[in-house]
Amino acid sequence: MMKVWGWLAGICGMALLSSWPAAQAQDWTADAAIVTDYVDRSLSNSGGKPALQLGLARALGEGFTLGTWASTIGEGEGNNWSEVDFYLAKDWQIADGNLELAATWIGYPGAPSDSDANLWEFSAVLHQPVTEHGQIGLIAIATPDNSGHAGDALYLALEAQWQLDDNFALFGHVGRQWNRREDRAGPDYNEWAVGLSYSINTVSLSLTFSDTPGLAKADAPGPCGKRLVAGITWQPEW
Repeated sequence: MMKVWGWLAGICGMALLSSWPAAQAQDWTADAAIVTDYVDRSLSNSGGKPALQLGLARALGEGFTLGTWASTIGEGEGNNWSEVDFYLAKDWQIADGNLELAATWIGYPGAPSDSDANLWEFSAVLHQPVTEHGQIGLIAIATPDNSGHAGDALYLALEAQWQLDDNFALFGHVGRQWNRREDRAGPDYNEWAVGLSYSINTVSLSLTFSDTPGLAKADAPGPCGKRLVAGITWQPEW
């Protein structure tokens, strides 16, 4: 699943923060990233292997954004799986903060037809500046019918970013995933991540460490535990 905060997606392309480009002054935004591991909610979606990720979005006005995002994941027989997302998001300004609601369809080309891999996610993200250089966010993601006939799921997270200077930023989050069908989606678990990014012009470099404390590898739906991910992202100026 793609990440949720545009500023972190552009930075690291990992952990829960989705690679949805924010609707800026221009109508179109895009990004391309290479990461050493496609990690979402501190689980690897690419089997610990590198991934190529691409995003494209259009600002529709009145706070609406329509976009798509894709990533290689290399799962399944022949490593021929990929992920393609389509989303519609709506932003509201609340005082000096921001609320975003979004609906996302997530598809997995190359997955077996009987795997029930495709799914919908509905998210709410609240951003709030806390200082001139820092902000925090609350994220809720509901999945009515998770992949593999796994039933509904819920993810909640608290995240933060601190801008050290014009180029460097610290970021991190703590989150929890709940799964109704633990026999199919794995047990509920806690996860966290911290990272450092460096941005110059249209290029961002990042290094992110994540972990899933208490989640046994045998019970997890994907590779879990301590993971270190490096990424490079390019966001062209149109």
